[in-house]
Amino acid sequence: FKFNGNNYIEIKSDNGFDFSNGFTFEFYGKILNNSPTTNMGDGFIGLVGLWNGNIGEQCSVRMGLTKDNPVVYYSLVNWWNGEGSCGSWSVSAYPWNQACRIDDFLGKELYVAVSIDPSTCSEVSQQVFLCVENGEKSEFKKYDGVLSMEYYGDFLEKIQDLKYLEFGRCTQGSADNWDYTNGLCYSARIYNKALSEENAKENYEVTKDFHKYIIDSKNK
Repeated sequence: FKFNGNNYIEIKSDNGFDFSNGFTFEFYGKILNNSPTTNMGDGFIGLVGLWNGNIGEQCSVRMGLTKDNPVVYYSLVNWWNGEGSCGSWSVSAYPWNQACRIDDFLGKELYVAVSIDPSTCSEVSQQVFLCVENGEKSEFKKYDGVLSMEYYGDFLEKIQDLKYLEFGRCTQGSADNWDYTNGLCYSARIYNKALSEENAKENYEVTKDFHKYIIDSKNK
């Protein structure tokens, strides 16, 4: 997919989304920053959001890239109330704080996955997997965080009302502030389970090799 900072893909699920066994969003591609509609003024590039379709409410789950942190995602417990309050944020929204800056990987091949695993009894494990290809050098990294089981249960209850997956855009800060992706997507996946580090590494290697095969085939 080629996102130009204005287009996007919307997927509707009449039955909503069930992430009671976990959640993973995975992206492999190249993010650019030369579109006037990409709202970097707020320091955010939106990749994906889950939304109820109401123009007066923002995406209740969203993932994107920021200027000062490589990856950020939010899962709102409370709905946008139309009066400037966005509800409660994830208590561990930045467990990978300052891992690198967005300027380090703009225009480069990027693999990123956010994985949430509620299988433990006392807390919910959060992991972010990140790999930036820089010539022949690339390093697969993992960043850890946790959520409370109470928070995740509230999140699961609210997300049952969501019908739309917005790929290539999501809201940030308010219901009318849409941030769009500008760049290339080679592969994107969403799972109703948590991926382990081994799963994510394997996905990255297989997807990278297949992308290289496609490019090499076109160049022959």
